[in-house]
Amino acid sequence: LWLLITKVHGILFDVDGTLLDSSPAYTEMMFRACRELGWPLPAEDLMQQIMTFRRSPLEVIFGAAGVSKEREQALFAISRRIWSDVFETLARPFPDTLETLQVLWEQGFRLGIVTDANHEVARRITGHPDCPPMDVIVTREESGVRKPSPIPIEMALRGMGLHAESVVYIGDNPSDMQAGKAAGGRTIGVTTGPSGQIASARLGPVQ
Repeated sequence: LWLLITKVHGILFDVDGTLLDSSPAYTEMMFRACRELGWPLPAEDLMQQIMTFRRSPLEVIFGAAGVSKEREQALFAISRRIWSDVFETLARPFPDTLETLQVLWEQGFRLGIVTDANHEVARRITGHPDCPPMDVIVTREESGVRKPSPIPIEMALRGMGLHAESVVYIGDNPSDMQAGKAAGGRTIGVTTGPSGQIASARLGPVQ
């Protein structure tokens, strides 16, 4: 109802933690990699540290002084090898994701995705047979930058042919809220991702 009253024509979504319950997959990959490499196992708040506070996995495990090219390369090699299998097994749309997207599409809203992830992650949503068509998809492969930069959302707005004031961006962490506001649009913070209440507590659920 709020979307209709405020004359919203387009809705953009983050993926990880917003449409897709992917934290279990990322966490499992890190635990497998650490066991294989003989590294300390990550703390339970690993995904919150990475997604909310934008710390690198190596920084979370070893501290800033423990980040090195050699460790980055080792982690990348293992993650690349096991990524598809783990993601296929553990990453799933949230229970109401596809139904919500379908309802919004049937009501005439233009839909799109803006994510820091790649197209393979986005396809866990868009490739599902129950997912309605997306007007635009902007991943890190198109934008080349990460939120809170407004550039990915600005690219999506141009792709949809809509002005920022008629579009809402929905995400699960503070960088999503910051990016949406910086692009001149409105934002809705959800608490489904690893940020939990942090996104809405810091910046408000509706801006």
